[in-house]
Amino acid sequence: MKKFNILLFAIISTFNVFSQTYVATTGNDTSGNGTVALPYKTIKKAVAVTAAGGTILVNPGTYAITASIYINKPLTIQKLGTNPVILECATWKTTNAYVIGIVNTSNVTIDGLTIQNKIGNGCKGIWVLDNASATANLNTISIKNCVIKNIGWISNNLSSIPANSGVVTNAIRVDGQNATYAVTNLNIEANDVSNCATGWGEAISLVGNINGFTIKNNKVYQIANIGIVVAGNYGYTGILSNNQSRNGFVTANTVYNCMSAIANSAGIYFDGTANCTMDQNIVYNSGIGIAVEAEQDTNPVVNHGGAATGNSVHNNLCYNNVVCGGLFGGVNDANFTSSIQNTSIFNNTFYNNRTGAVINGVTKLGGIAIATFADIWG
Repeated sequence: MKKFNILLFAIISTFNVFSQTYVATTGNDTSGNGTVALPYKTIKKAVAVTAAGGTILVNPGTYAITASIYINKPLTIQKLGTNPVILECATWKTTNAYVIGIVNTSNVTIDGLTIQNKIGNGCKGIWVLDNASATANLNTISIKNCVIKNIGWISNNLSSIPANSGVVTNAIRVDGQNATYAVTNLNIEANDVSNCATGWGEAISLVGNINGFTIKNNKVYQIANIGIVVAGNYGYTGILSNNQSRNGFVTANTVYNCMSAIANSAGIYFDGTANCTMDQNIVYNSGIGIAVEAEQDTNPVVNHGGAATGNSVHNNLCYNNVVCGGLFGGVNDANFTSSIQNTSIFNNTFYNNRTGAVINGVTKLGGIAIATFADIWG
């Protein structure tokens, strides 16, 4: 019996060794084999050769990124040690590009990476995509302990106005585009997201067929639009019941300095969501603190069905925001109708809002001086 135990331990130990792949700035993609002694030089190479379910351990250092890292199998990419692992994109000029893409696959973890300086319209730091070709739920995706900064249509500039609403970038974006299968069990936790000129986009953005998520303990700041958005009813799937981000939690995040020069920008925004909870967040120095709205027409013939329903907003602290602390409601006019329904808003603290202050260098909102805009609309 003892001999069997020893043999079994040896087999398990050997499997564990071979399920790990190492990357180091001193490595070599040609002569390396992914071991501690002979690591690969790039994460892209490690992703290509590591078996499904394996772990890529990345040594500290700066890695020049010039092409997207595409993940289509269960995988963990994890920082080794305490010093940063920096994915530096400054020399990569391609527009409409993502740094890390998680596409139509489950059981993926990105842990402890720094992604910085990816500039160009349509760019994304991390993109999770469940598109029409997926044949199962995209399940158990975790993005945690990452630093994502200076992802934008323009570099290190939070006050410039983009040319049109087609100028969109995101630090983290999750797209549920499949009408049948949802993104489920999504976890975005303990990330630091900053200095992103997102244009008409948002720093952290969830939209489409997403059913079950947690956005928790993140720090989101110095963003040129909305900090965190959870959205629905934008017609990604064409089926009303599977067209919303739903059944999720946005909790214990700290969000500040989210200010747009083109439109109202909330620190945290539920737009057409269903059965989501926003709680224990701290939001300050942003255009608006927190918001629950519905931007899409409620009439499914006209658009995709625009109600936000069943949401709960409680125990949040919103202070020193430029226009107002909270904004809740839909639209009702001759051409457009949307609504929020069955929504609980309680035990929140709103203090010293409608400041009209200049944040991130933004002096005008929609062409109107910030202080005047706050007085009119706050």
